[in-house]
Amino acid sequence: MSASSGPSSDLNSRVQQYLDERHRLGFKLCSPGHALRNFERFVTNTAHDGPLTVELMAQWARRQVQSRYLVDGQADGDTAVRRLAALRPFMRWLQQFEPATEVPDDSSFGPIPGRVTPHIYAEEEIVALLEQERGWKRATVVTLLARLTAKGALETEPQGNRFLYTPSVQRTACVAEETRSFLDRMFGGALRPLVAHCAEHQSLTKKDITELKALLDQIKPKS
Repeated sequence: MSASSGPSSDLNSRVQQYLDERHRLGFKLCSPGHALRNFERFVTNTAHDGPLTVELMAQWARRQVQSRYLVDGQADGDTAVRRLAALRPFMRWLQQFEPATEVPDDSSFGPIPGRVTPHIYAEEEIVALLEQERGWKRATVVTLLARLTAKGALETEPQGNRFLYTPSVQRTACVAEETRSFLDRMFGGALRPLVAHCAEHQSLTKKDITELKALLDQIKPKS
């Protein structure tokens, strides 16, 4: 950070500025906000001077975790990766004020466990796709993006005068949630009426019935 204003005080003000800007845009930053505050305290305690480096961030990611997540006194690999990834959007944003700020990438620890490398779309690309596929206007798409981001389904990062979006949930999780929501709305959350409806109004073949029976045989009843 800038030596003239003091690295810790300057970092504190930048973190607050970043969080204020994101909140004004409608983003909910509970976990990332906590991580940034934790990192800022770590930097203050280490009396670090100069630009923020990946090495410094890695030290924080490995050590500054609750004791139940420690393995041999350090964070396990999965926890460290997630904590380091939480710093990326802020570090990219900070580079506009502190160009020497380093941004951690997957080479620091590896990709986030359990997540396939997501597609990254610029806002104008999403607008163009939905205009072509759904005929939606730009204002409708922008409103949708803001709502999905506020709900935590999308992550966004500023890049110059535009925003980049990446999905923060997997497709399987979205399908599961939509299925649960559909069952709740249409069948009171019960599966049996749905199957009965399909049997009455759809033409089930012998193969369909055989596959359904096989699926039911594989399901373990809940106690």
